[in-house]
Amino acid sequence: MSDGTSIEWTDATWNPITGCQIKSPGCKRCYAMKLAGTRMKHHWSRQGLTVDTKAGPVWNGAVRFNQPWLTQPLQWTKPRMIFVCAHSDLFYEEVPDEWIDQIFAVMAASPRHIFQVLTKRPERMRDYVFAQDGAEFLETATCPELSGIHPATLVRAAKEIRAELLDERTRDIKADMKRLAKGPSLIERALEVKTRDIPNVIPLPRREEMHSTAQIEAAIAAKAERINPSKPLDPAAAAAHRRLIDEMRAEEEAELTASTEAILEQRMAEVAAERVAHLPDNVVKLPETPLERYRRALSYQAQMKAGELTAPDAMWLGGYVTSAEFKAQSAIHEDFGDAYLS
Repeated sequence: MSDGTSIEWTDATWNPITGCQIKSPGCKRCYAMKLAGTRMKHHWSRQGLTVDTKAGPVWNGAVRFNQPWLTQPLQWTKPRMIFVCAHSDLFYEEVPDEWIDQIFAVMAASPRHIFQVLTKRPERMRDYVFAQDGAEFLETATCPELSGIHPATLVRAAKEIRAELLDERTRDIKADMKRLAKGPSLIERALEVKTRDIPNVIPLPRREEMHSTAQIEAAIAAKAERINPSKPLDPAAAAAHRRLIDEMRAEEEAELTASTEAILEQRMAEVAAERVAHLPDNVVKLPETPLERYRRALSYQAQMKAGELTAPDAMWLGGYVTSAEFKAQSAIHEDFGDAYLS
């Protein structure tokens, strides 16, 4: 978490949640994952969230709720643009709704800020922000890529809106000051209120950490009432609904994966058959795929160590190990281990 950042499209980062899991190929270059497994590996907010591999640290799927940082935006008095969960995904499947509720409550209690929520799980975000009737939602958002808007343009527009809101509030404050100037002075009013309320004030010890405030609780209650003021949500029904959605999504992904693999296997077989059909009879038919040729090379290397490799096979091996294909296959084998050969 940082009040100030080098990220050009935001002013600060806020990490009430840390930890995640790889979702897409682009996640392999995640700066947060690398940082959690290297420089901040022993920090209490990152410890135990990654595993070491030959390719570097990788998220292990664990997630952590950093309660000491939950109310940080409430303490920032100057309006700013805040990147939410810069080292996680707020809508990662392992993040409970209760954590998301608390984070949205803090955002609702801090209208002076603009909160930027990025996710690779848009389906869960949609399920969370929309009410059960599909009509009500928490707020509106703009995706620059889908809207054809440059992110810098969107940032400038957001800052202009924030400036307009600040000007409006400034005008309201000046109007209140003029109204108060016509009556007793502001200091006299404050002393009168203080004198009247002193007998009712009870000093309380200050706590080092505040995990909840009256503003947060009021925002949570307002959200629950806004979703369905007449009928309370049934936790069991909501859980069953989420399970049904997850099962349907898993079935669709399994069908798509199976269909894609079948098409690829069929095409690879057709290409291999075409190659073999056009080879002369005196040419040795090599394995059809780069992986099979790589396996053959490993087998020949083992035979060479045992002194059992024939001269023709040794000549083939000598030429193959100098090829770009062998170097590429060796690099993949080194990154993923023997599981790549299965």
